[in-house]
Amino acid sequence: MRWQHPTRGMLLPGAFLPHLNDRSLSTRLGAALVDQAARFLAEGPSQHTWVSLNVSADQLGDSEFADRVLSAIGRHHLSPQRLVVELTEASLVAPNTRIRHELTELRNAGVPILLDDFGTGVSPLSYLRDLPVSGVKLDMSFVAGIPEDPAGARVSRALGALARELGLATIAEGIETEAQAEFLAQCGWRYGQGWLFGVAQHAQAIIDHGTPVVSSLIDPRPYDAATPLDFGATEPTP
Repeated sequence: MRWQHPTRGMLLPGAFLPHLNDRSLSTRLGAALVDQAARFLAEGPSQHTWVSLNVSADQLGDSEFADRVLSAIGRHHLSPQRLVVELTEASLVAPNTRIRHELTELRNAGVPILLDDFGTGVSPLSYLRDLPVSGVKLDMSFVAGIPEDPAGARVSRALGALARELGLATIAEGIETEAQAEFLAQCGWRYGQGWLFGVAQHAQAIIDHGTPVVSSLIDPRPYDAATPLDFGATEPTP
C-alpha cells in the first residue's frame, strides 16, 4: 500500500498505517484493497499468480471480512487459492472466537492463510496449533545476515524444520542475494520473496510487462513436505 499525499508525496506504509486509529476507516481501506487485489488477479497475465493481503485483527473481528473476500473472489471468477490472507503475529495476541471463525470460513472455502513475521511474535506455536494456518513466512530479520550469521542460519533452519514437520507451506521473505536464496532452499524453505526476484511496483506495470511471478499456488491445507522447491515468489502491490 502507498499513499500519494498532497504535500508530502509518495508515502510508504510505515509512514501512515501505524497512525490509522479509526477502526471504521481501517475496515473500509481493507475492503478497498481486497477488491483491488481481486481485480488485479482477474486482469493478470497468469492463472497461477496470487496476491497476499496483510490482514489485521480488527478486520477479522468485524464479522464481514470473510464474506467480503469470498464475494470478491466470486465476482471476479477467481480460484480461491489466488487470494492469500496474511496474518501478522503482533496483531493476534489473543485471537478470539470470531477471528477463528472468519479464518476457518476462508480456509474451508479454499483461501490459504499465512502467518506473517514467523518467529518474532509472543506465541507462534499456539497460533499454529489453534488457527487454521496454511503456511508461514520467515521474518526478514532472520534472513538479513545469512548465510554468514551462524545464529540467523540456525534459527532459519530450525523454523523451517518446524513448519515442514507440521506440513505447512514455507515462504522466506527479504531475500536479496543468490547466496541467501540457495541457503534457504537447502533449509527447506519452498518459496522466496524479496528484491532478488523483484521490487514493489504498481499492479498495472506487472500486467503490462508480464512480470514473472511464482508458478504454483499454495494449498490451503497442509501439503506433503516432499514437494519440490519453487523459489521466485513476488508480492504484487495492488
